[in-house]
Amino acid sequence: MSSLARSPLYALLLAAGAVFFAAGVLAPLGSIVVQALFPHGSFSTSALEAALGTARVWELLGRTVLLGAVTSAIAGLVGVAYAWLLARTDLPLRELWRALGLAPIVIPPLLLSIAWSGWMPWLEGLWANAFVFSLAYTPIVILLASRAFEQIDGERLDAARLLGGERAALRISLGLAWPQIAIALLLVFVFTTSDFAVPDYIAAMQSVERQQLSFNVYAGEIFAWIKLGTRYAEGAAASLPLAAIIFLALALVVRQLRRIEVATVGSGFRGGPPVRLGAWLPVALLGMLAYLALAFFLPIVRFVSEMQHVNPLLRAMGLFPDGSPDQNLAPAFLQSLKLSASGATVAVLASLAFAHFAARRRKTLWLDLLWITPLAFPGIAYGIGMVGFYSTHVELFRPIRNGSAALIINLAGHFLPFAYFAIQGAVRRTEREQEEAALVCGASPTAVFTHISIPLLARGLVAGWLLCFLFAMREIDSFALLSYGESTIMRRIYEFIHRGRSPEIAAGCLVLIFFIAVPLALHALLGKKKVEVL
Repeated sequence: MSSLARSPLYALLLAAGAVFFAAGVLAPLGSIVVQALFPHGSFSTSALEAALGTARVWELLGRTVLLGAVTSAIAGLVGVAYAWLLARTDLPLRELWRALGLAPIVIPPLLLSIAWSGWMPWLEGLWANAFVFSLAYTPIVILLASRAFEQIDGERLDAARLLGGERAALRISLGLAWPQIAIALLLVFVFTTSDFAVPDYIAAMQSVERQQLSFNVYAGEIFAWIKLGTRYAEGAAASLPLAAIIFLALALVVRQLRRIEVATVGSGFRGGPPVRLGAWLPVALLGMLAYLALAFFLPIVRFVSEMQHVNPLLRAMGLFPDGSPDQNLAPAFLQSLKLSASGATVAVLASLAFAHFAARRRKTLWLDLLWITPLAFPGIAYGIGMVGFYSTHVELFRPIRNGSAALIINLAGHFLPFAYFAIQGAVRRTEREQEEAALVCGASPTAVFTHISIPLLARGLVAGWLLCFLFAMREIDSFALLSYGESTIMRRIYEFIHRGRSPEIAAGCLVLIFFIAVPLALHALLGKKKVEVL
């Protein structure tokens, strides 16, 4: 055990992290397995047979994997091209284009599907879903790929140009950036295959005569068991094949993370001269603008035009005297902000010591795989696990199941990997010698951890918190099953939009985008540094 591990604060954080991991991850995920294998209190395969015994289930699983693959391919092509233009060319106003390229991440996929509903009636089924998801998740590819391209030493590119020109340099760039590009593509696959709300909404908006063209996904099959008869055991059993596939993708993410050498830019590092776009500059700008228009500007314009005037915005925020209670979304916004901020804070605190522990030691692959497991289960499945464990008639769980604590545990547990890996990446970018030197000079382990380690990890802590907050504000699937989940803004918008479009819904979508964007914008403006997550 290292000297830092002897710090009472470090040990306390490890213990607190372990307790939360047990309550927020092991308990709900264990409940899923128990419900699937012990549906009536004793071992039985009846739930597995009912949930997985038809060809339709496996067809849905195949279609969901296909959707994830198509979305990853589209997001990869657009995102890598955008990132290469940012990092390796003489693109003017580079930082502006970088900020704009990441801007679509503040629009949840469900809101993108709402914005595009009715605008492209010929786009349906697989391609309608892939269109929405690729717009939503291309920023992930842009973020990771641009960072990878920027870390390539110019000497390697110069050598490639001497041997084979710009094409050889491009091949070398793609090869060196591939680990982070692969991580981005796998994450796009994970988020796409886990989603239920977007395919459900796109299918619901199709006309009756075209319902047969709806593209149902596997997460919808999980939800169907609950919606049609509260058959939680069958829903839990149905979630296992998809969770296994997503876990394999996440295991590949961990493998790629471990292949990435943490770059320390020293005096010998040289980024290399940018590629001159020349006559291709207008084409590049047009392509980038086309993506930004589809993913960001047009959805915003759609919501603004539907809002028509400021009154719906005032009614949505409860500031207009003639607004009805149904039109007042302010309580839902406050509830979502409270839950998301609390969940993100809990996730960061629970991950801090474990992320530091894993980064400072070898042979911690098992720990990384354990902490990334929550993302393997779709939100619907995570909700099943939370209900299955915390709805038991145990007096200790009464405050949890009867209040918002269950929602905070759900959010913090499900998105725990974002905080864990963001902090771990920050630890790996710091020199161990700084901590060791302070210990040798006589500083106590607690003083070293609080005055040296934590300040050095500030960027990772902020990045982890922002990622957890971002995804928590967008969460809707698991809230469909949890008490008080209907009081969140995403649930309110989801329920209202199925009844028809209205200026108040458009106003609510704009306010939600604003609340998601504010923390990211403040970090970018005040920190003046790019968020590093790996």
